[in-house]
Amino acid sequence: MTTDSIRREAEANHVWAGAHHHTEAAQKAGLSDIILDTSSQVARLAGAAQRHRPTARIVAIDLAMKRSILPGATVTLGGIEAEHTTTVSAVVDGRETSRVTVTFAG
Repeated sequence: MTTDSIRREAEANHVWAGAHHHTEAAQKAGLSDIILDTSSQVARLAGAAQRHRPTARIVAIDLAMKRSILPGATVTLGGIEAEHTTTVSAVVDGRETSRVTVTFAG
């Protein structure tokens, strides 16, 4: 993740909160730097799940965010598939930052 990519994704999602665009605003909010917005996390994780079931229809998405994703992070995705669900986790430095469970029509 880069500072520019985090800002671009927030802008594309019409997320204008300072914590996603300005380091100073993020620091005033108690963060060390700007953070990846929720919509971008859902898009990345659900998109990874959808790639494994390209013809299936998504009927529900459940997101759990545990830690912020900051500039400079290398995000690794991993997943577990079940009959009608796929759970995808985002991991930074060996620690899960967020997880989405995507339910597909079945």
